[in-house]
Amino acid sequence: AQEAFSARDLAWERAWRSDRGDPVVAPGHRGFNAFATERLRRAGIASRPVDNGMTAAARRLRLPPPLQPHQEVVSFLLHRCSPVKRLLVDHATGSGKTREMLSILDGVFHDPRPKIVIFPKQPVCRNFYLELL
Repeated sequence: AQEAFSARDLAWERAWRSDRGDPVVAPGHRGFNAFATERLRRAGIASRPVDNGMTAAARRLRLPPPLQPHQEVVSFLLHRCSPVKRLLVDHATGSGKTREMLSILDGVFHDPRPKIVIFPKQPVCRNFYLELL
């Protein structure tokens, strides 16, 4: 799982970094949506078929299920190389918010800066800790 995460992390870092000197457009500024859409396209985010299943080997190794497209977008937007520094996520019950939070926190685990996770409701907080245990 660590190799897959590392490969994904490096691909996402390359997608956010500009090799042509393109200006980085900050959230809230004109052109950000086009900028972010291009970065999502570069990284191949949400462009693959939805994978609803896990292989038997992945289940045996107790690996987390693959991210769904909407989860992958959220995790990518909050990658350490992204200009997005905060994001409000509002998904329906059962859509995978806990999995998104775990993916995001996994991506910034070694970052020494403090992190604050805000749980919108008590059941989301409970699910988060149940997923960790």
